[in-house]
Amino acid sequence: MGHVKALLIKIVMVTAILFIVLGLIFNMSMTEVLLTSLVVTGTTYLIGDLLIFRSTSNALATTCDFVLAAIMVYVMGAILTEHSIPLATAIVLSSIGIAIGEWFFHMYLAKNVFPKKDSVSHID
Repeated sequence: MGHVKALLIKIVMVTAILFIVLGLIFNMSMTEVLLTSLVVTGTTYLIGDLLIFRSTSNALATTCDFVLAAIMVYVMGAILTEHSIPLATAIVLSSIGIAIGEWFFHMYLAKNVFPKKDSVSHID
């Protein structure tokens, strides 16, 4: 249940950021914003949160999420908009916003979703 709640929080966060940047500033449709949000959320949760964050630090995971978000916004922007918006500016603004949100989201994950790394003695 923890992952479901985390994914819901993350999709709301990413959609809000992308709506502000891509929807309000760059006039992308809500459908395009939602599709982009789903791709960004899925990619960054699987790679950035489940793989990288669980085994490294918040700083490294946030940096990786920044890069992943930039790549996904670029790909989705190229597919959906046919370059009718200044894609580089949209990518930078979106990725910065998502990275800031990810920093705090990782703190939520560490406290509520991922088990603490306890020192467990192993019998060899």
